[in-house]
Amino acid sequence: MSSEFRIGIVGCGKISRRHVEACLMSTKVAITALVDPAIDNAVALSKEFGVTANIAANIDQCINELDGVIIAAPNNFHREIAITCAGAGVHVLIEKPIAGNSEDAEAICLAHERAGTVCSVGFVTRYRSNNRQMHRLIQSGYFGEITEFAYQFGSRGGWAPLSAYNLDKEATGGGVLVVTGSHFLDRMIHWFGIPTESCLWTDSEGGPEANSFAAFRFDREEDASIHGSARFSKTVALPAGFVMKTSKGIVSLVDSPDARIKIRTGDDSPTLAIEPDDESGNIFHAQVEDFVRACRGQESSVVSGRDALQSVLLTEELYRNSGALGEAPSTGVLRQSVSH
Repeated sequence: MSSEFRIGIVGCGKISRRHVEACLMSTKVAITALVDPAIDNAVALSKEFGVTANIAANIDQCINELDGVIIAAPNNFHREIAITCAGAGVHVLIEKPIAGNSEDAEAICLAHERAGTVCSVGFVTRYRSNNRQMHRLIQSGYFGEITEFAYQFGSRGGWAPLSAYNLDKEATGGGVLVVTGSHFLDRMIHWFGIPTESCLWTDSEGGPEANSFAAFRFDREEDASIHGSARFSKTVALPAGFVMKTSKGIVSLVDSPDARIKIRTGDDSPTLAIEPDDESGNIFHAQVEDFVRACRGQESSVVSGRDALQSVLLTEELYRNSGALGEAPSTGVLRQSVSH
């Protein structure tokens, strides 16, 4: 491996621009290939950023010139591309989720474990300093006993990939729960572990859902449980954020890169803001730098393929345990929706 890490980007749609910008910010990498079956997309991306790279319609045409690949193609292509890379000894950073189903995700993980190559997954919000800080504080017991939490994120429309693959349930593996909600599901598992029980309500009528409400229970020692909920929408603008009931007070975090974790200890008490441990910077840049360090054996990936597999398994469980959105409980009766 040369001192400059040679990266190829497979899939030159809208999200690829974030990855190109991140790579250009790094002194550790060089973009040496842009790959897309629609060659015009790769050419346009190259011209937009002034990147001199091999333009190809298929990864096989340039894989021997690469150390790592960022897979930014639709979810249903992740397995084929990632396994091809493993066979050639090439590391991968896969846009979230790792795959549209757990069978494909497991196959990707096994292929890279057998090849001894790195498989990282782009749950990029893990690189925000406030989300990292929340994880450390929860794991250390800083907030005392946690009993409930709720999260919501909603927009009218939202992210629109160039290929419009997010309108195809087979391509994505689901609707708003996958396209929007997978970031929070990943963080939730990172913060609290795998839920003991979960259920989902959606407005799907056979296609990808636009609105969903999920409920979770996490069993703890001595019969204690944490109950949580998450609401996602592609039709309603919802203030994005996380709130948690604890023995120290009500903890909240607005879903934005620069937000501070806040605690309200009582109705008449002032809200306390916890100072951040560090600054996030460009999280896509942090992600690609982490990927390169992992590939060079300097540290483990922040989000490995096995980590990402857990959110796919949870997503499948939620869809199996789903009902009509009109039957969903209100947040106030969450404890009745997921119980022993």
